[in-house]
Amino acid sequence: MNYLVIGAFLAASVQVFVPRTLLTSAGSHETGSVAVMMLVAFLLSLCSGADAFVASTFVNTFTPGSVVAFMVFGPMVDLKNVLMMLAAFKWSFVLWLVLWVTTLAFCLGVAINLTAVIVI
Repeated sequence: MNYLVIGAFLAASVQVFVPRTLLTSAGSHETGSVAVMMLVAFLLSLCSGADAFVASTFVNTFTPGSVVAFMVFGPMVDLKNVLMMLAAFKWSFVLWLVLWVTTLAFCLGVAINLTAVIVI
């Protein structure tokens, strides 16, 4: 429950304090929006239940692929998970895992964005 409240607070703060023009310009780009949402997922370090709540606040502002990338990338790779993995595994394994998850989530998000453009 704590993560849900923190996630709601952070999502509301972004919606209130970040100018709408900045959000729409970042959220409308096919590849840039995916990268921005993956960075947000990494920095927020929310649990997977709170990720869905936070992602729902960005549905009207960001592309569908960027929201999916946020949902896929966030539970696998975030700041607290990387720190916990570094404590348990070798740094080379953590590096490869982070690189693979980042690459696959980014490609998935961009592919969804490109498919959504073709369908629309």
